[in-house]
Amino acid sequence: AGGQWLPGNVPTIGWNYSNLSQSSSEDYTFEQPLKGGSYINATISWERTVELNSDDEYFDRGESFTGKALGNLDLYLMPADSDDISQSVWSSTSAEDSLEHIFIPVPTTGRYKLKVIQTDSVETEPYAIAWWAQAAQ
Repeated sequence: AGGQWLPGNVPTIGWNYSNLSQSSSEDYTFEQPLKGGSYINATISWERTVELNSDDEYFDRGESFTGKALGNLDLYLMPADSDDISQSVWSSTSAEDSLEHIFIPVPTTGRYKLKVIQTDSVETEPYAIAWWAQAAQ
């Protein structure tokens, strides 16, 4: 029900499909303070591109696939007024796959944002992000 939102100010429920270029980041800042003790759930996913080794673009028995290098995106829950990732409340920073996820209680009522950072890919990386949190009353 939250709908799609571009990076910037966002409601507590929403999603976006976007792109990041090498060594860049995007912020999704919650418009309302989040309620301390409530949970925040955020997931980001991006493609693992593979190419079929075939002359006719159809898979036939015996043909194979070649995987392209997997980019690395990281997800941070941050105070809304900070850009220093060492001040993050929580993070998901694995380099092993194409998914990052945060599910934790919000430590204190306040303003927060989700920060998506592309750390090492040499190409533009399309990604999808979805989030759910509870606003303070």
